Amino acid sequence: MRRVRQATTWRTFVAVGLLGLAACASASSGRSTPAVTPSGRDPGAAPGTSQPQRHDAGGVARVSGLDARPQRIAELERRMEVAELKLAQAQIEVEHGDLRHRQTIARLEKEFEFAKRRLEIFVEITIPLRIARAELELDRVDADCRAAEDELTHLDTVVTSAPTDDAPREAAVAQARQRVVQAQRERDLQREELRLLREVLLPLEQMERELEAERKKHAILEAHWDNERALLDRRMAVVAAEIELSRLEQELARARAELTPEGLPGEAAQDAEHAP
Repeated sequence: MRRVRQATTWRTFVAVGLLGLAACASASSGRSTPAVTPSGRDPGAAPGTSQPQRHDAGGVARVSGLDARPQRIAELERRMEVAELKLAQAQIEVEHGDLRHRQTIARLEKEFEFAKRRLEIFVEITIPLRIARAELELDRVDADCRAAEDELTHLDTVVTSAPTDDAPREAAVAQARQRVVQAQRERDLQREELRLLREVLLPLEQMERELEAERKKHAILEAHWDNERALLDRRMAVVAAEIELSRLEQELARARAELTPEGLPGEAAQDAEHAP
């Protein structure tokens, strides 16, 4: 009897368990899944109830794309530092160029003044002095020539008046005649040198000094012309450096604005705010 009652109790327990499982399955199959709006909120939920946000794959990609923006900003900041150095270098080059130009002009003006002064000294002092020295030398040679001629005339008179031939006197006359020829030749050469000095050598040297003064004056004008061209190049370099620096500043400002949530458009800003 005890074994019969135990078997009946066990069968009853199994039957009750099966009925319970069947009831749970029917309840689960009849339950409906709540609809979700595109914004991720259950339409059946209370208006004030907060629901967890749902992020799609595009939002995750946009949030992950923000990681490269700090690197871009750092790169722009380094490029701005280089641009600022280039601008400072261009400005310093303008100042140094002006200083070098002033120094060059001062040196060329002094050289021009020296050239003009040398020309004035040559015309006013050197030319008269050299002509006077040449004329004095010509006077000396002319005097020697006349003295030699007078001596020859005297010896000829002595030899001619002598009643007999005198060999020593004739030899003296021959030597005197030779000295006269040499003196006359030297006088002619000195006259030709004086003529060349007046007509060729001194005018040529004067022209050379005048040409040197003109070259110094033209060098000043060329220095001004070269500085104008170089100054334009230096100022263009400054303007180009300023434009590049302004462009980088604007690009950096845009990159920083895009990095902040306020600078992100629409859904990207919301994704950046709620990104873990």
